[in-house]
Amino acid sequence: MSAGLCDARTVSGSNLGRIGLNKKSFLAVGLAVVALAVAMASSALADPTSSHSGGAFANQIGNVKIDPNDPTTAYVTGKYNCPAGSAAHLFVSVKQVAGGKPDSRLKGEGSSGLTIDGGAWLFRHPAPSEFTCDGTWQTGTWAINSHPAFPDNYGGWGSLVPGQVYVQFCWDGPGDPPAWHAYSEQFAHASY
Repeated sequence: MSAGLCDARTVSGSNLGRIGLNKKSFLAVGLAVVALAVAMASSALADPTSSHSGGAFANQIGNVKIDPNDPTTAYVTGKYNCPAGSAAHLFVSVKQVAGGKPDSRLKGEGSSGLTIDGGAWLFRHPAPSEFTCDGTWQTGTWAINSHPAFPDNYGGWGSLVPGQVYVQFCWDGPGDPPAWHAYSEQFAHASY
């Protein structure tokens, strides 16, 4: 009789029996280990970067929704709280490398350059009439695209595909330096 891959024999004179691990089980365990490693790497990529001051908070929520009729346009939803009676500036940006594959380099300064070859960079500076700063929690959804109009008139290119994107959901209050800020930058999923 041939021995199994992981047989337990006798320990201190007691027969514990055979604990066999056949090829299918071995493959299943191997795949589980690989899946765990991928999940751990993905969660490391998914760690959001955020910074808040002056009573302001921001967090992008849910999937980025690609417009099914125009993949150069997408919708980003976020929860935010900015001080009442304060002027505010909002910047919403989504970056994606070619094929929608995960790429942690998108977290870096100047990373929009990574999106030029087959990727996408959609962004917008929504007008103050498109959000409410009253010191309470709000939820909003903003359309962004790869062909931003005035006052942006720079950057932006490509079309999103379902996959991973890097979202920047950034608020600044008045002043230089700003009286308050709320930045949320994280990886998210883009889908139709």
